[in-house]
Amino acid sequence: MQWISDAYAQLRERERRAGHLRQNHPLFLPGLLQTRSYATAIVTALTGRPADDASVTERVDVRMQRSAAFLERLAGPQPPELSVTLDEAVLRRPAGTADVWREQRDHLLQLTEKFPSVQVTVLPLSGGAHAGLTGPFEIVGDDGVFLETAEGDQFLTDPPVVARYRATFAALMAGDPDRRLSLSHM
Repeated sequence: MQWISDAYAQLRERERRAGHLRQNHPLFLPGLLQTRSYATAIVTALTGRPADDASVTERVDVRMQRSAAFLERLAGPQPPELSVTLDEAVLRRPAGTADVWREQRDHLLQLTEKFPSVQVTVLPLSGGAHAGLTGPFEIVGDDGVFLETAEGDQFLTDPPVVARYRATFAALMAGDPDRRLSLSHM
């Protein structure tokens, strides 16, 4: 798996130990919460390769392994907390067929109902631009931030940089609760 960066490997290792994960996703659903079909649709769209391409299958397999490890921890005696902010556009831009989106939607709703430690906040389009639109990021524990971009992955640990991402996430979560949407609006 030559495509797995050191930053991605570090993310996977830290996720296994972290008590709290905070993720912002303005473009698509987070990998930890994706179904195989949705993940395949996203990876094919981002890479331009067909779903049966070996590199697509490999990337989706790694994503599903990461998700399975997280779900196993959620079901354990000390589940991690996962707080996610989603831009409403994520829910309005389905990936794959209608069946793929329906399966993904149902999976996401089931996860948030079954596991109280999973919190998803939807930032509505009517709320206008917000700091989370700069791109997806994941705060792992209290001392690391993972960025996945077209230019490559990064795992940041510089305390002032991590503090800025934590402040951005806190600002996204602190918005007016009446201006947030429920996942039931999907």
